[in-house]
Amino acid sequence: EIYTLSLHDALPISSLGPDNAPITVVEFSDFQCPYCRKFNGILEEVLASHAEDVRVVFHHLPLSMHPWARTAAEAAACAQLQSREAFWNMQSRIFKEQPNITLDNVKAKIAQISREIPGLDPTAFQTCIDNEMSLGLVFRDIDLATSSSVSGTPTIFINGHRIEGVRDAAQLEQLISQAKKDLNEKAEAPATVATPTR
Repeated sequence: EIYTLSLHDALPISSLGPDNAPITVVEFSDFQCPYCRKFNGILEEVLASHAEDVRVVFHHLPLSMHPWARTAAEAAACAQLQSREAFWNMQSRIFKEQPNITLDNVKAKIAQISREIPGLDPTAFQTCIDNEMSLGLVFRDIDLATSSSVSGTPTIFINGHRIEGVRDAAQLEQLISQAKKDLNEKAEAPATVATPTR
């Protein structure tokens, strides 16, 4: 089954890579999820050699079982409202700090991270958090997850095909290669020409 995800509306999309890349990896993720942290490391490793042909789209899906995940999602979404670069820097830093973040220190940790991200306006960022200005963006992603039958993290789609778990970088490379092969086969398939009837 092919899932077609609606990725374009008035709110900014947290995408990385060329908008016209032939391969799109869509990720539904939770900042407190250890498997999401692992996948983020795999993705960073693989993207190093696919900067021109892979686009990654990140969607927030903070799970209720993770007490500080929504706070982190709202913070990353506040960075997302400032710029694409600010979001990806924030996203990477939160995952790296995940083992050190708790419900008690999450706000202080995020404030510290925000001050260290180049190009991020920390005053506007804090105003965004204090006034919950990014909630609409987070809820949009949660609604998209629900409409796409996504309830766990990380859930990955590659060119619309749902992938149930990625073990390592080698497997992700293989999945990307298969997606490219599928595209090439589709492009090379002879067009069906309707025969006129008399």
